[in-house]
Amino acid sequence: MNKTSQKKSEVIRWQHFSRHGDAIFLSLKKEITISVLSVATLAVACPNSSAAKMAMSHHIIAEAESHNTGLSSAEEDELLDLTALQHGDLLFCVASPSRDGIAQAIVSVTEGIDLQQVSHVAIVCQEPDGKMYALEASGKHGVWLNPIDSFFIDCDHTAADCPMVLLGRLKDTTSVVACVEKAKTYLGRPYDFQYMPSDSALYCSELVQLSYFDHAGKAIFPKVPMSFHDHNGQIPPFWTAYYQQWNMVVPEEELGTNPGGISRSDKITIVGKFF
Repeated sequence: MNKTSQKKSEVIRWQHFSRHGDAIFLSLKKEITISVLSVATLAVACPNSSAAKMAMSHHIIAEAESHNTGLSSAEEDELLDLTALQHGDLLFCVASPSRDGIAQAIVSVTEGIDLQQVSHVAIVCQEPDGKMYALEASGKHGVWLNPIDSFFIDCDHTAADCPMVLLGRLKDTTSVVACVEKAKTYLGRPYDFQYMPSDSALYCSELVQLSYFDHAGKAIFPKVPMSFHDHNGQIPPFWTAYYQQWNMVVPEEELGTNPGGISRSDKITIVGKFF
């Protein structure tokens, strides 16, 4: 459970969704949705705020890009479907705000791309017969090939029933076939509920970390010291109680990975989202 500390005491990001007419403020990892709040409304309501300035800047850039490409904002905001998947892509599951338990505990001490609450990662695997799977380490099945339709059904969904999944792709796909083949050698391994790197069991991002190497054999996603601290610098009671069941202390600073950290890697591009 790695965590990169924020350099600023508070981060505010604004995004305008033309299709939904909503603005979303992300502040200290908390999401507040205000319906039908346009750029103009924001600028009039609080013209001197940093959020308004960011919104106006974002709006101007978006308008310019739309004009240059000849695409409307609605066309640029199209969601992905299964035809976008490529062998070796990474699927990042985003936890619903209403989710509790282990998924919420993970996102409380880790950080995903653009502050998304990324709680799980899987590998896109296309078999020779053309069938598509999510190769993943799951608590229920261990390392297995999950039919892609089942994978998307099982992940969290929005109120509009869209699967909350981001699609990541290696910038350099030279070794992607070999990476997936490496991942398949771990099929049948049990799930690592203790998130420890020193045993044969594997958790989701550990499977990815062990499988993805570049053409020179160097790990694409290196291990980093894990942190189980939340944004207040405290270890949530969940994790203390979680490890007490094995008579263990929280493995702070042990080398490891987490799905949110991988989603922020500069070795991949987030191609788009399904929600």
